[in-house]
Order: sequence, then C-alpha cells, then structure tokens
Amino acid sequence: MGALASPAVPSGAAASRVERWAPAAGLVFAGLFVAAAIVAVAGIDTGTDKLLSVTSHFAHDDYQGKAGLVLVLVAASSLAFLWYLADLAAWARAATSGMLASLVPISGAVFILALVVGCGTFVAPLFGIGHTELLGADPKTEATVFQMLSSVGWGVMGVAGVSGGMMMIGSALIAGRTGELSRLVAAGVVVAAVIAIVGSIVAVFPMLLVVLWVALSSIRRTRMAMRRT
Repeated sequence: MGALASPAVPSGAAASRVERWAPAAGLVFAGLFVAAAIVAVAGIDTGTDKLLSVTSHFAHDDYQGKAGLVLVLVAASSLAFLWYLADLAAWARAATSGMLASLVPISGAVFILALVVGCGTFVAPLFGIGHTELLGADPKTEATVFQMLSSVGWGVMGVAGVSGGMMMIGSALIAGRTGELSRLVAAGVVVAAVIAIVGSIVAVFPMLLVVLWVALSSIRRTRMAMRRT
C-alpha cells in the first residue's frame, strides 16, 4: 500500500544529502504524529464528552504542560511532512505533467494545514486550564469553550483525512500509470484512500490510514534512495 516511485532526483545534478533523506521524513512525520496522538488521547483526560464531566475535571486538573507537548510534536511532524511532500511533489512532476501532478502537492499541503489547525484548535483552550490561571475563573465556562472548539477541531481534522486520501489517490494513479506500482497494489491504495475519505466525513480515526500510507511509502522510498547512493 505504501509503495511509490523512486525518490525524485533533479536531472543533471547529484542529489544533495537533504534530497537523499527527504523520503525518510515521512516516517519521522508518522512517528511524531502518533506520539502526539498518544499524549492527547491517553495523557489529556477530560472525562466524558458531557459538560458536567469536563467541568469537574477542569476544576482541579492542570492541562497546560501536556497541551504544549502535543503542539510541539504536531509542529515538528508538520515540518517533517513538508520535507517528505517536497520530494513526493518532485517525483509527481517528473512522472507526469497532467492534473495529477498538481493534485499530489496541493492535497498534501491541505492535509498538513488542516491537521495542524485541527490539532491546534482542539488543544488551544487547554492552555488556560492550570491551577494558577483557573483561580477565580468559572470551570463551566472553560469547559463550554473547550467543547465548542474541540468540535470545530475534529471537523477540520476530517478535512485533513479527505485531502490526505486525495493525495493517496493521486500518487497511486501516477505510479500505476508509469508501471512503478502493480495494478493490484495501486488499486489497494485507492481503496484505502476511499475508506479514509468517506470515513473522515463521519469520524477522525480513518485519517490514520493516511498516516500509515505515508509511513509505508516513506520506508520504501528511503530504501530506494539508499540503493542509489
């Protein structure tokens, strides 16, 4: 599912070290994002999604440190993804001059932008939930704001899943047309992308298929880059 073309190398010039290791940045992105997700899901406990439960937690818990860690991990993962996307976009332009060559970088850019904005919207209210800052504040008001913004954040991350699925489809179609992927593997990527797109409309977790695809394609492209050196 993660197989793609060999890493793009400009014609007439040897690839720099930055270019040679760009495919590996996808694996770095996946690792950092998974770490951020683990911290967010397991480390930031706001109780149930009921207002009274969130209010109870906000009355005595401190969320600032873990919220900051999530943002740092997401920011670092986004930089790694942009590095990976630059190589993927160069490969797409080298493989075809059609619409798909534009679809890959555009959908990839929308994916990472929506991912960062969605995560940021979700954790931003938590920076105001600290023991010192909350003294004199109304936990119910803070909890209400959190619920409203987290709903928006989940929606934006759904956009990330849809755009990430489009990136997968564009990459698979290019690789299939050029013979760099078998028709069976390319079809498998497209099916996984459709699941990510449709699933992300109603939930967030199908977006993880995009993260998995990036990781798998990064591993293969990195191996191919190492063979070229």
